[in-house]
Amino acid sequence: MYLSRDPLPDCFKLTPVIKNKKLWVILPGLLGDASLLSTIIPEKDSTLLVHYIDGDTLQYMDYQQALVRLIQNYASEFQVSLIGYSMGGRLLFSTMPHIHELIASATFISSGLPLFHSTDQLQKHTFDERVCDQCNRLNAHDFVHWWYQLGIYKGLNQHPEFTTYCERVSKTIDPQRIVRLIHSLSSTKMPLDNYQLPINVNYIYGELDQKYKGIATQYPLFFEKVTPHAIPNASHLCWFEAPHLLKKIMQALI
Repeated sequence: MYLSRDPLPDCFKLTPVIKNKKLWVILPGLLGDASLLSTIIPEKDSTLLVHYIDGDTLQYMDYQQALVRLIQNYASEFQVSLIGYSMGGRLLFSTMPHIHELIASATFISSGLPLFHSTDQLQKHTFDERVCDQCNRLNAHDFVHWWYQLGIYKGLNQHPEFTTYCERVSKTIDPQRIVRLIHSLSSTKMPLDNYQLPINVNYIYGELDQKYKGIATQYPLFFEKVTPHAIPNASHLCWFEAPHLLKKIMQALI
């Protein structure tokens, strides 16, 4: 990736909460609100909540370069750890070759990989079109309920707080914003980087999410050591279903 010295486009809105020198940078998923993910961070630590700015002209590399610049800026003053969930984890994955020497740790939650095969690219493109069609047809409430019925969220609707969570998400998303983020940050846009970095990373996934359970076994191809954490009876949204368990994992990284 060419790292431009020119001014970068605005890709993120940042919300820092500074408490100490240990800083967790939180990259949420497509429907994400980084403040929800912050519940798994030890209370005494600092957080930097990332909100993706969407725009018709923004490209995947713009977000990559902006994340590199962000980490470079904060690493000079803080011990930086990153958490990337789903889409946020993919962006973190793509950026790791440029930041791994600057950070203390990286944690991937239900996060994918580049699509190296044309069949995978086609399947993802077809799925993206389906999601965009639903965004154009449905209001926020109906889209959220459709989204969380996808197979990777198996069992999620049995969670006692499922309805409350859906209502909260419905109030924070704009389906058209989701369309724009898909156009910029879909896994079909990821660089096809094939590397193995000398760094230990954590990979967290829900046991019921068979797709990402399989992806977890592929992460050692790219990192020297991967510590997997399977969350029992949880789906793709494992951080919501078992926040206390994930907080213990984060605490152990300190």
